[in-house]
Amino acid sequence: MIFIFRSISSPEKKASTILTYALKAVSFFAILITTVLTIPFINIFIATFYCSQDDPIHGDMDCYSGLYLLHFVMAIIGTALLLVYLLMFLPFFIDINPWSALPFASPQTIVPFGKLLMKFFAPGYFVIDYAGSLDVQFSAISGVYWLIILFFRWQSLPYHDRLINRFILICESSLLWAGAVLNIHAVIFFLNGT
Repeated sequence: MIFIFRSISSPEKKASTILTYALKAVSFFAILITTVLTIPFINIFIATFYCSQDDPIHGDMDCYSGLYLLHFVMAIIGTALLLVYLLMFLPFFIDINPWSALPFASPQTIVPFGKLLMKFFAPGYFVIDYAGSLDVQFSAISGVYWLIILFFRWQSLPYHDRLINRFILICESSLLWAGAVLNIHAVIFFLNGT
């Protein structure tokens, strides 16, 4: 889409208003798809892929037959599109603040791909283990995961905007702290045997 808009406008002319607003819309979509909308989409797709007769998600729908197959095909197409968008926007669109004068918020890093792993793992866990029988293991994996993410964040270059850099560090440190509290709670829960 960006290439089409770029080919419409020539380098000699000033960018048109429509082109400017279209690029802002694509920018806003890229921010949403890489941050907020990823987990709900993945949750919906994994819930469609994993069908069991006793799960509370599908109700009285027969798994892998009839109307479910239409849902399954649409989930495959949606997952493919989501992966294409994520793989396109994560490495090439590093923009946290769409109203910033800087074109990029940070240098290239592998941290967004690491965060993407948790965005797949967490909804997958909650769909497959809806009864919560593996919550201790999930909290242990989550705590170790956020420790690794903070280590990679410490190794990477900071964001160009200090306000965004502080905000991201506060968010990731809070998630690490929540993971640590979950791990302590899980150990106490496991030792008590309840």
